[in-house]
Amino acid sequence: MRFFKLALAAMMFLPAEALANDRITPVALQKFLDETTALTHQTSTLTDQDISSYLTKHLSDTGRFASSVLYEVPGHPPTPKDILLNKEQFISNVISGRKQMRDYTSSVKLYAHSIRPDGQSADIETITNERGQMPVSPTDFMPFEGTTVCKQKLYMVQGELILSQADCESRIGFIE
Repeated sequence: MRFFKLALAAMMFLPAEALANDRITPVALQKFLDETTALTHQTSTLTDQDISSYLTKHLSDTGRFASSVLYEVPGHPPTPKDILLNKEQFISNVISGRKQMRDYTSSVKLYAHSIRPDGQSADIETITNERGQMPVSPTDFMPFEGTTVCKQKLYMVQGELILSQADCESRIGFIE
């Protein structure tokens, strides 16, 4: 679940700077994906309040953020988990989750996009590859690698990009 929190945050938050002349563009979307990946990293200089303000501004009040995660632990059968979060839950999970990982890195790529002709809304698909160490107990961490594919819906309001929906599928493999 912690992985999902970080990955989803890294993949789907695109503030107003992603716009060119108040229009959504592919180049601006990728630039934003790269910039917002840092939101989830322990090296980020953003405070919890900064992150909360950022997410509050760029998530729809009625947003729906879902993921199906498949955890693969060596020597155990794969464990699926479905997660559905509203805006407040998502913000809380991002803030708490980023503090719990170690050595977390990720790269996010805009895989596909469909921007409406007026440039005011878009459907996008992203692929994120990440790695790090996830807590498996209060004192133990296990290295992991994961890939997440997300489909998201975004729209603009007064020049601000708002994420209204994210549906993600993640596969997380733990490394012995």
